[in-house]
Order: sequence, then C-alpha cells, then structure tokens
Amino acid sequence: QTSRAELTRSARCEVQARAKRERSELDSEEKHQRDLERQVKIARSLEGGGQPPAPTELKRADPSEKVAFGIPASSKPAAAKAKLPSCALFSADEAPVDTAPSSASASSSALPAGAKSRTSGIQALIAEDMKRKEASARSKYWLRTDIVVKVMNKTLRDGKYYKQKGVIEKVVERDAAHVRMNASGDLIKVDQMDLETVIPSEGGRVVFVNGAFRGERARLLSINVDRFCVSVKIDGGQHAGRVVDGVEYEDVCKSADASSSSVRE
Repeated sequence: QTSRAELTRSARCEVQARAKRERSELDSEEKHQRDLERQVKIARSLEGGGQPPAPTELKRADPSEKVAFGIPASSKPAAAKAKLPSCALFSADEAPVDTAPSSASASSSALPAGAKSRTSGIQALIAEDMKRKEASARSKYWLRTDIVVKVMNKTLRDGKYYKQKGVIEKVVERDAAHVRMNASGDLIKVDQMDLETVIPSEGGRVVFVNGAFRGERARLLSINVDRFCVSVKIDGGQHAGRVVDGVEYEDVCKSADASSSSVRE
C-alpha cells in the first residue's frame, strides 16, 4: 500500500509539474504576442498611420447598382510604354502647325521625357514627308493666269517695259505668257525667263505658283529680306488657316485681285 501511495503521489507531482510547464509556455507566448502588438502600435504612431480602420459591411444604396473595384496601375508598364518606338500617325497635310513659339515651348516643357521623344519623332517624320511632297510638286514652269508679274527684259521694245508690272491673261506653251501691262495697257508676249514674281506688302494676297501648295491662295504675314523668303497664311481649301514659313520669293506671287495696292520692288 505504501508503494502504491508513493506511486500515486509521484504521478500527481508529475502531472502538476507538466501543467506548470504548460502554463509557463502559455504565459511566455502571450507575453510575446503582447510585445508584438505593442511594437506595432509604436511603429504606427511614429509613421502617423494610426490604427487600421475597422472592417465594415459592404452596403449599397441601390441594390441594382453594380459594384466596381479599382485596381491601381503599376508604374512599370507606363515606363515601358514610353520607350516604345514612335510612328507617324498623320501625313503632312493632316498635321496642324502651331505658329506660337511661346505656347509650343510651354506645352513641350510640360510633357514627360517619353512624350517629348514621341512628339519630336512624329514632327521629324512630318517634316520629311513634307520635303518629299515639296520635291514631287515642284516644277520648272510656274506661270499662271491672274497674277501680277514684273518684266525683267532690258531689250524688249528697247527697254520700254523693263521692271514694269502687268497681269498674266493667258499662258502660252507653259513657258510664255500674254501680259497686260498696268501702266500702258499694252498686251505683250513674254517668256517665263524674262518675268519675275511680285511680292506685295504685308497683308497682301498671294498665290502659290510652285511647290507643295501650288494654286493655294494666302495672305502675306511677314517678309524676311535677309533670307529672301516670306511667311503666309493659307486662305481656304484643305490647308485653310495653315501658316507656312520660309517660303521663297519665287514660290508665291501677288494675286491680281489683291486689294492691297502697294507692291515690294
């Protein structure tokens, strides 16, 4: 009986010791959990984030309304897209031309680097296409009716019409014209090589006689006497309102029905 009592007491002690160890482990785990929670609180207070919002039930004012979830886009795809090669989306005729340097530079500076590279690439392609059209449309014959020209032949009628102006009434065999002289009213035949285009003063009306805009009527905006070129604004047609800079004197000529009477010598 004594031996059995000792065994029972020993077993009881062992159970109590095991229970004590389990309580100690639980206390240690709870303490560790509390430490973690305290550290999280301290970190959030330092970051200014505060406590996370408590979860709430999703409610809709209108049961039939669909629920849309917004997923923020990653910045990496946008960066990759900016590096894609640029392509020409418009032809030269379709591309608008901005004539205000200040506004163009301001809008250009506001664009990101990727957009600037795409824009400059498109502009370069448009300029290249414009040069190609210009070359294909250019001709050695520029005479047309209803334009004011200047006679530059010193020997014609003993120089009577030298540097005199007149209006072309008829083109003969592409390289000659019947010109009605303004001063005398005489109608004379003159070769193209003996004629010169006339540039009106600013605000005057002109006609493109050569190049990509041949036949278009325009208003003269400015004259660059150092570079022998002008800037014009096209009146109508598919290029209406378009400003063209750097047009050579030989590519435009004063219109015979122009309202402006002053002419640049």
